[in-house]
Amino acid sequence: MQDPFLPRSRLHAYAQNSSWARGVTVRTRTGGAPVYLRSPVRGTVVWSAAYTYVRPPTSGPQATRNNELDWCVMVRDEWGMVYQVFGIERGTAQVRAGDSVQAGSVLGTAHRTQLSLMPWSHAPPADPPKRYEEQGFLPYPYRFRRLEVRVGRIPCDTPGAPCFDPEKAWTYYHPQLALVPREAPSRAPPFTEPRQVYFAPASRTPLLTPPLAFPRHAAAHPMPLSGEVEIFSPFQAFEETLGDVDDAYDPIALYALDWSAAPRTSRALCTAKDAYWRRAFEHSRLAPNTSLWAHYVPTLVVASAGGNALRAQLKSQFDEKERGLVYCATRTSLGHLSLQGAWNITAEPTRGEHRVAVRARDLYGNTACTETIVRLVDPTTPHPNPWVPRAWHTWVLQTTLVGLPAAAAALLTGIARGLWILL
Repeated sequence: MQDPFLPRSRLHAYAQNSSWARGVTVRTRTGGAPVYLRSPVRGTVVWSAAYTYVRPPTSGPQATRNNELDWCVMVRDEWGMVYQVFGIERGTAQVRAGDSVQAGSVLGTAHRTQLSLMPWSHAPPADPPKRYEEQGFLPYPYRFRRLEVRVGRIPCDTPGAPCFDPEKAWTYYHPQLALVPREAPSRAPPFTEPRQVYFAPASRTPLLTPPLAFPRHAAAHPMPLSGEVEIFSPFQAFEETLGDVDDAYDPIALYALDWSAAPRTSRALCTAKDAYWRRAFEHSRLAPNTSLWAHYVPTLVVASAGGNALRAQLKSQFDEKERGLVYCATRTSLGHLSLQGAWNITAEPTRGEHRVAVRARDLYGNTACTETIVRLVDPTTPHPNPWVPRAWHTWVLQTTLVGLPAAAAALLTGIARGLWILL
């Protein structure tokens, strides 16, 4: 559930093909002895039927060529929770709708044949990375046979009824909150690379116009911020591959993200016990697809002190080719995820230098935290040096946003930043 599906071609993100993964997915062993998939609970089988995973491309003449054939079995427990098990090889299912099963009963066997190293269709966004052969890496490192478990509810009673179809309007919950691991959970904490917090003006059309983060300032000159601002940070989390003798780990998405802002003191926010943390999200249940981009940003453009000519990009991608995510911590409104949400600095009670921290958590409580120092100002507040015009800091930060030619923007921004530091 906590994992999204964010496909990307060599150049572009495909927002229209993006969605939430509705369960937890783990690798399964292929070849050798059969891997038996068992019921996680005692209950009644309410669904046992074929299922097709839809894979990109989803439109055009090559649509459906990469789809995967699968089998799904659902078991409903005495509390009405339904456990959906995907990854059963067709022809091996040993239960039918209406059967009663015990916890541990065999439902079927996992796929024993490997997926092809390359998908059948290479049409975008399934196209392989460029120059992967010369650089010596696998083009699809996350293409593997998988077991997927979903936990949800739906107002449906009769086993085998069409309302149990996996594509109906289910309410899904995080499966790992319902399933207790037999072995000790993963202890690999999340981490962030690069270890930075990025700030950008609030964008009302983030899918059409990638956010443009303010250029980084020297440590001696905290970044001035005013108005409505968004906060971004890249994080990675990991889950141990079940049954892997080499203790391999697979990248997954974060379970929860928090952020904090407080007047600057000698203590770091990341280690302060009394820090007030503001919740960005927590994946206890599946959020609607409309909130997907309130969690992640497809592309974050990072402005350079040298101007437009030296811009860098951070990208979110979570598919068979790559797994890396850039999170937005501030897209909430009245406690709910919203693309229109932002950090309203005008509503902060104090001004001056503040610490801003972003904290990532996985399901087991492992955390990673990164923070920076900024200066909160009002747009009309003059610079402490009376020779600097009013709102000079705002002009400095916006010179890369006004659409000037790259060379002109680079020159003006370099001059402005130099004057800001000197003054």
